[in-house]
Amino acid sequence: MDTQNYHQVELKIQDGELHRGFTCTAPEDAPCRRRPKDTLLESWSSEEATETGHQCWAVEWVNAVGIEDAIIGYPDQVLASVPVAISYEEGVSIDPIFPEAPELSGREQAEVERFGIHDEDEAAHA
Repeated sequence: MDTQNYHQVELKIQDGELHRGFTCTAPEDAPCRRRPKDTLLESWSSEEATETGHQCWAVEWVNAVGIEDAIIGYPDQVLASVPVAISYEEGVSIDPIFPEAPELSGREQAEVERFGIHDEDEAAHA
């Protein structure tokens, strides 16, 4: 059984504002991207015939209710903590400190190449 988790809560700064989201990086044949061949079914069991290549159902569910209502946890629970560098030049600046990227497995590298993500793209965004 594959225990890799393809689902993440995403925080990003866009146009100077913090945005929250939910993402799926699963391959097209992952269980979360399979649907019944009978497209009228709203639910299905693992015994029913399915086809691959659909949008992730988890992303659809989260988008339907909103990320704030979808996250279930304990009150005041910290989901993640990101180290930052703080500076002051004509205003306060907070910059995330990113750890060195780990070496990618062959499968992970194939996904990076499939989606067209390259080191020069990352350097342009740094």
